[in-house]
Amino acid sequence: MDAGGSAAPQGCSAADLPGHPGKLLTHRWLLGRVWGTGYQEDVEVLRVFVSQLRKKIEPNAGEPTMIVTGPGVGYRWAAQAKGAETVRSEPVS
Repeated sequence: MDAGGSAAPQGCSAADLPGHPGKLLTHRWLLGRVWGTGYQEDVEVLRVFVSQLRKKIEPNAGEPTMIVTGPGVGYRWAAQAKGAETVRSEPVS
């Protein structure tokens, strides 16, 4: 369990996330991949984890440019910082 009471992913680190730069990764895909199939519907666990990760890696966690939210869908690990060429792709589910 992490400090917020959510189950922390085993063996997951920020270094694992850039494996799909520019792709919109769905909540379900991320939860299943990182925490396992038992968490695929628990979006709040993912939101807490992403929030904590942003605080560690983003210059300004309130205006993220590295982990970008796809509202209602998931998250995108930005291949480039905000202001650079936009990468468009279909969600990974």
